[in-house]
Amino acid sequence: MWDAIMQSDPVGSTWGVEGEGLNRIRNFVRWGWNNTTAAQGGVLGGSVPVLIAYGEHDKQANTSSEDPELNFSVRALYNAIAGDHKLMVKLDCAGHSVVWEMQHKNVHNLSQHWLKHLKVDGKTQGIFDMDINGGISPAP
Repeated sequence: MWDAIMQSDPVGSTWGVEGEGLNRIRNFVRWGWNNTTAAQGGVLGGSVPVLIAYGEHDKQANTSSEDPELNFSVRALYNAIAGDHKLMVKLDCAGHSVVWEMQHKNVHNLSQHWLKHLKVDGKTQGIFDMDINGGISPAP
């Protein structure tokens, strides 16, 4: 996996200890999606359908901090989106780097269905869990 990351980033692969490189990741603190921006103009979930997929064990997208700029909640983001065309799926047994984890094929299929049909398994809104076999069920 590390070799693939280094091959995909010719700049980061030259940083750090010689021959090892560093994995550059966008600074999540200034990502722009929050209660204020998610609700602006009612665009998200309206003319721009939204799919949020996240790992059950993702501690970068779901944090707990007294500093509001470091406190993130996928559920709060979903709730802040004003429109109705929004789907949130929690991927069982996954963390933050889903594309490198055992749910990678399922998240690929999930994304593909959403992008092609603007729905997944006939669903255009709601909160669901995805098991490791790709099955979707309403979240408890």
